[in-house]
Amino acid sequence: MRPKFIPFLTIHCFILILILAAILFSQGCAGPARSHQEGPPYAPAGVLSSACIDVDGTVLGNVIRDSNVSVYETSSLNFSIIMSEIRTNRPVKWSIVNETLGFSFRCLPTGNYAFVIPTSSYDGAVGSPLPYEFDCENLSLEIAFQGGDHEYSVGAFSTRHTSKDKAGCDKSPVFCPRRGKLYRECPLEPG
Repeated sequence: MRPKFIPFLTIHCFILILILAAILFSQGCAGPARSHQEGPPYAPAGVLSSACIDVDGTVLGNVIRDSNVSVYETSSLNFSIIMSEIRTNRPVKWSIVNETLGFSFRCLPTGNYAFVIPTSSYDGAVGSPLPYEFDCENLSLEIAFQGGDHEYSVGAFSTRHTSKDKAGCDKSPVFCPRRGKLYRECPLEPG
């Protein structure tokens, strides 16, 4: 003889499983923990295409392969403001650190940004995620600072329009005294 409450519990368990499945489905499976989000290959609405920049970077330190690096748009390049904003805002995009410790973000508009990696993603020496700087005839990318705290490793930078003629920096390292390990040729196509 079976007790009468077993079908009652079975129905409630089934309903609970359906509710949990609906919640998980509605929130989606993608998130910054292990996903790669990439922007469109074109400038967002209202932004000139010349202001849409693909930004490549590298991680200094002993980061664990396949860790996430997030990019936050920031209101300032001030250290305390950036650290506050990365704790309260959501990242604009995220990417995965590859086997050569590099990463890439497509189509960032001009502005202030911070690359962020949790310090828990390092195995030993902690270093900042930094972009490659460049100077073009009308756009530049400059690193503002690298640092962080016990929780986050941060590399802050800005991309902006410039009116200076910096074409000499794109021809040869001899003509550009700032060129170093984290400096690259102009990533924008001429035209």
